[in-house]
Amino acid sequence: MNSTLYTLDDYAKEWMQNPDEVAAYLNEVLEDGDESLLLVALRRIAKNYNGGIVGLSNDLDMNRSSLNNALAPEGNPTIKTLFKVLDQLGYGIQVVPKPNSSQIEQV
Repeated sequence: MNSTLYTLDDYAKEWMQNPDEVAAYLNEVLEDGDESLLLVALRRIAKNYNGGIVGLSNDLDMNRSSLNNALAPEGNPTIKTLFKVLDQLGYGIQVVPKPNSSQIEQV
């Protein structure tokens, strides 16, 4: 029997070809609220960008090392960097009310 091992990176490359699946992945991560998980997700997506992290950093006119540090699990990117990365990857952030949220009094 000849079976092929499929790594997580192989699997990620395959499903990350579908922008709707990547958006759903990012939304799940954002809903979880774990900042380090968001950075890991963005790093995984960036690795599948044309040219990988190096290609993304070049297209952003950003130092590769700075981008690596920003997308590390312990990274602390600015909101400007997050917006630039998401935009270059073809995604954006949208704010929607949480279900049953009553934090702000309706006028």
